[in-house]
Amino acid sequence: MRWLFVLACTTVLVSAAGCSDPPAAPAPPVPNPASVHAPAPTEDPRPPPSAAPSSPDEPPPSRREEIVFGEVMELSPDRSGDEGVRTVLVEVAPVPRPAGPIVAFAPIHHGWLAMRDVAIEPIPDVPIVVVDAQRLSRCETRARRARRLHSVTTAEDGEEGLEMTYLALELEGCPRGLSAAVGARPDDVVATRLARSEFREPAPIELVDLVRETDAEYADPPAAADYRVLELPAVGITIVLGNQAHVIRDGRELHDRWGGSPESVVAVGGRAFFELSSPSDGWSSRLECFHPSYLEAPCEIVDPSGTPTNVRAGPSGRSPVLTTLEPGARPNADDHVGSWFHVTTTPAGWVHESALRCPALPPAPRACD
Repeated sequence: MRWLFVLACTTVLVSAAGCSDPPAAPAPPVPNPASVHAPAPTEDPRPPPSAAPSSPDEPPPSRREEIVFGEVMELSPDRSGDEGVRTVLVEVAPVPRPAGPIVAFAPIHHGWLAMRDVAIEPIPDVPIVVVDAQRLSRCETRARRARRLHSVTTAEDGEEGLEMTYLALELEGCPRGLSAAVGARPDDVVATRLARSEFREPAPIELVDLVRETDAEYADPPAAADYRVLELPAVGITIVLGNQAHVIRDGRELHDRWGGSPESVVAVGGRAFFELSSPSDGWSSRLECFHPSYLEAPCEIVDPSGTPTNVRAGPSGRSPVLTTLEPGARPNADDHVGSWFHVTTTPAGWVHESALRCPALPPAPRACD
């Protein structure tokens, strides 16, 4: 599971573009909708083409344009999580919150997604490939039900957050895997497990120098000669492997907004999903939600009242106060959830944006909050 409010980072197509404020995304293409009976899923026992680390080949453009990525989640009739149905959630154009009741819940870290029906959709007559990137296996199936759902992220204390709209495709089988490519065939999909021991190409010393300080946050870094590299030119990134995987673009290290470490990458042509580690379970994130480090420039406490600013235990005004910062203090920020920034004070905590000026922070796209 991922931290609350990370949801929307996981269901939109990924391109080599950076994380800039996008306009409202159009609904993803769903080719040739037709009601069908889904055949029994088949698990492809062969490892994906990237089992031996290599750059993914791009499929023909006409093929690639039909493929959309989504995250696989369990949708349950109540918050218990029982009787969950594995469902691919693909982000589509947002709609206002419907007036009807909540029809499904998807558990997330410290909360859940509350889903309301928007419309029943035709079942897309296309294959769906569910990828278990850790096991390097792919399972091909089809949707047995399709509907459009409105989602509200909700914390355990009832506080509501980001609202999204999804095309929800219920799967027939395929019990493992976090990512799905709708409209793909197994041979279209390249999955690579990001473990340094599985790579042979040494990383250039300039890339080792770029990531070594970050790599040392987890354990003593390997010797420079032991770092490895994976080039993904179709996606526009380089991955350097030390204690963890580091994503590099244009000479800068990119970080997932929630601090997760990439454990695998799933790619179709120029689109990619990362499966990330977390303090609890794994989650998926699209490349658009990776960004340069916030630690490159300190922030400043600028509370206009002139009183000390609260540093809270969580990104909410209801969270306990851990400490305070005086006006003019310059903490570093390394995370951002909605209107709250995580600052690396002692102890570390969360400060509301109204009391913080961070001139170097890039604007975060709404879909990545």
